[in-house]
Amino acid sequence: MKRKILSLMMSAVTVSAMTVQNFTTYTYADRISEETVKIMPIGDSITHGYQSSGGYRKYFYHFLSQDFNVDMVGPNSDYPDTFTWLKEEVQYDTDHCGYSGYAIQYMDGTETRQGILETLKDGNYLQTYDPDIIMLQIGTNDILRAYNDGITERLENLINYIDENTGEDTVIFVSNIPHIDAVEVYDWCWAYGDEKFSNTPEDFNVIINNYVDKYNASIPTLVEKLQDEGKNVEFADIYGRIDKESTIEKENLLEDGVHPSERTYRQMGLKWAETIYKYLLFKNIDSGLEAPYRIADLVSLSNYILGRTNHQITAENYTTYDLNEDGVLDSFDLGLLRQLFVEKNMQTEKVQSTNSTASTLHKAVPGEVIDLDSMDKTINTIT
Repeated sequence: MKRKILSLMMSAVTVSAMTVQNFTTYTYADRISEETVKIMPIGDSITHGYQSSGGYRKYFYHFLSQDFNVDMVGPNSDYPDTFTWLKEEVQYDTDHCGYSGYAIQYMDGTETRQGILETLKDGNYLQTYDPDIIMLQIGTNDILRAYNDGITERLENLINYIDENTGEDTVIFVSNIPHIDAVEVYDWCWAYGDEKFSNTPEDFNVIINNYVDKYNASIPTLVEKLQDEGKNVEFADIYGRIDKESTIEKENLLEDGVHPSERTYRQMGLKWAETIYKYLLFKNIDSGLEAPYRIADLVSLSNYILGRTNHQITAENYTTYDLNEDGVLDSFDLGLLRQLFVEKNMQTEKVQSTNSTASTLHKAVPGEVIDLDSMDKTINTIT
């Protein structure tokens, strides 16, 4: 077993490129931060872990807790705190706020559904557990029971309540939801009435997943709107990335047409761990760097040097990036900027740089899916 390299300039690339198997390749002797991070997963049966003891949460905790002190929080803890990983029994923190069958908020039209919004309010759970990070995935039961009208507005109400009842530094990650195999769960969807019964199961499957697609597409737009309002909200493209990476149609993604298979829960745990890992890593790095330089500057400068349009360098800030003050922005300036990150974080003992395999980091914009593998190759071609 080889020791994990905690190099500042490779950490995010390594994490994003990791498969589940890669996570098991390393031993973890050092933590990036000793500060305890309280994380609350909020959602329906997929968060609860239906069809799986702990669902994605057990994998998420196992992956993330290697580098960070993680305290999962919430009113529920109804599964054994161990699971088998590579033929060994490992422990995880089972606390959560997932409720099987729950909608975004209380609904009593075609079928009565309890709501996550009312549950949080009635239990005073946000104030009680005071999470640093919220992992929110909700909406599947709204669509299963034909509560499609106003679904994004209800999600916005829920996020606003969470934002108003958590600390100013609490970040809310909002994920999309899985597609539904309406052929397999055709009998579950009686609430659609004629929309269901006047179509074949195959045609109805297209209809219901159009609702899923529409809802999922609205989430990053909503997140950007809330960010513009000053709210600490981020989009987490968890299930969308799994769908895109699936090489075989219906590749055992679902166990019963709605709930993920164990393999998919494992992938979800990995994607959530990558997302939260990058956020925590950036938070620790950014807090230790002197203005005006931030992680995104590395990417902007590299894109400028490569002649790409997606950079933030203008005539007004040109000299900011000219670190060697020779009037030209080139790979020498990029090397100096990378060295600045390494030296600063070596001084603060936030990371350990061990060799030249380092690559760059990148801060995402709302809704962006980062191709860190491609970015790694790009930076290495010019340094």
